[in-house]
Amino acid sequence: MLVSWIIKQSEQQTGSPAPHLRELRRLSGKLFWRIILALSALRCRAPHVEARAVASVLAILEQDCGPCLEVALRMALREGARGDMLEAVLAGRPDRLPPPLQAVYALGRAVGER
Repeated sequence: MLVSWIIKQSEQQTGSPAPHLRELRRLSGKLFWRIILALSALRCRAPHVEARAVASVLAILEQDCGPCLEVALRMALREGARGDMLEAVLAGRPDRLPPPLQAVYALGRAVGER
């Protein structure tokens, strides 16, 4: 019952179906709960919403090119990130970001390349 509720909440928050969570739960309950705890930690609000958006979108862009990126963009916009800032990240143009966000971009890029 709790698992179904958590998955439905995830789908509502992201606006995207989550069959991967159901499959993960079927394969390994222990791993499912570890992932859920990690995702919960990531959903906490950072003091600077745009820094969090740059870091999360860039990390997902480095590792995934599909639905996860769409979800990250929707969530960043919902949290108040500016569209032009997200466009700069997607275009690989950190020069179009303010200096503090350029530093976040550089750090995210370095981590993503490892």
